[in-house]
Amino acid sequence: MHELTTASQLAKLRAEELDVGLVRHPCDTVGLESSEVVHRRLGVVLPAGHRAAGQEVVRLRSLDGSPLVIFPREMAPRLYDHMLEACRDNGFLPGAIRHARNPHFVHGLVMSGLGAHLNEEPYDELPAGLVWRPIDEPWLTWSTSAVWLPVQGGEVATAFAAAALAGLREVGHA
Repeated sequence: MHELTTASQLAKLRAEELDVGLVRHPCDTVGLESSEVVHRRLGVVLPAGHRAAGQEVVRLRSLDGSPLVIFPREMAPRLYDHMLEACRDNGFLPGAIRHARNPHFVHGLVMSGLGAHLNEEPYDELPAGLVWRPIDEPWLTWSTSAVWLPVQGGEVATAFAAAALAGLREVGHA
């Protein structure tokens, strides 16, 4: 087991250095076998004092001009581009973009007012001063699947995929 970005998993799978990966879509899975894709609705993490924090459901356009905290593009290039396109297409043009991958660092940036962060509903309680709100665009989800090379597949890959998807469903993926 290794914690790897989507891009790293795809590269290692194709180099036959990894048996199975769990990837976020959209990504390039050409030539790979894939499990069922599961989805989890996205929302936004905001400082409690943000103008949109009091809304039960946030429209992306209400974030227009706010800075955005997002994972670095090299982690999942197609997903990164998809996220920025979805923001743009729904009226949210970030005033600035800051990159962060560590959740604690992300939370620090958001808490400091340095950005809003699109993410799935947190599994644990957020630090004081932060709120998560669902976004009004329900089609905008994290989509995850297990992938493997057909030549490396078989029972081990499908068993891992089934176990991983069962775990994802337990925490709210559908």
